[in-house]
Amino acid sequence: MISAGSKPAQREFVLQLLRKRGTEGFSSLEALNFAIMRLPNRVCELRKTGSVIDGRPEAGGVMRYFLRSEPKNPRPLLSYAERTWELEAKAAPLFAPLFSEMSA
Repeated sequence: MISAGSKPAQREFVLQLLRKRGTEGFSSLEALNFAIMRLPNRVCELRKTGSVIDGRPEAGGVMRYFLRSEPKNPRPLLSYAERTWELEAKAAPLFAPLFSEMSA
């Protein structure tokens, strides 16, 4: 079994496979052969960078994904710390000014 490694490596690996497979797509079942246990998470991350990826359900709860387009300039993904600050500020609007002062 070939392992795609860490999350960023898996994300790039999934993107390469989607490019290579074209109209054949890439399924969540096939992802297991490459030790990609959470293909939907990697697809979600790729979508957040601006890639357009369609999904089609297949039998047995399997999803097949297709790359439709990629951005010329992919958006960067936020780090865990950046996402945490963003979520805390949204969750507590009363304290949002305090959070923005602390992160500056």
